Amino acid sequence: MSVVEGIYCIQVYNASNNELVRTNTLVKGAIIQIDATPFRQWYESHYAQPVSKKLAAKAAAAAAASETVEEEKKKSHHVERKLEARKKDAKVDPLLETQFGAGRLYAAVSSRPGQVGRADGYILEGKELEVRFIITHLHVHYSSDGHLPVLH
Repeated sequence: MSVVEGIYCIQVYNASNNELVRTNTLVKGAIIQIDATPFRQWYESHYAQPVSKKLAAKAAAAAAASETVEEEKKKSHHVERKLEARKKDAKVDPLLETQFGAGRLYAAVSSRPGQVGRADGYILEGKELEVRFIITHLHVHYSSDGHLPVLH
């Protein structure tokens, strides 16, 4: 499923050249850190549930603090059935949940950006995201003999 959003690029990571990282230059294949807010809002409107339980608890606490009761919009039975069907498939990877909690997502640029800085890409998930987290957070464990590092 594709979502078209205008997003804010926070940081550029590029393995080919540190100069490109220093100047935040977008190139094809670069890993970038982007603002998660537009994607979180799309997820919550599309699946009618929050991305994670932690974010749901924060939203409930904010609603209780403001003491304003917002009335639910009335939905047709067709829309309710559609939302219930979507909720069955609405599972988010735990690594993505932590990123949504931090407000930032990792993405990869899949097109060649032009002069205006417009680029197409995709959000990292699954194995690509695990590798990115290993590199950034250095989850290195040593083997039982204590000599060789093993990446998990």
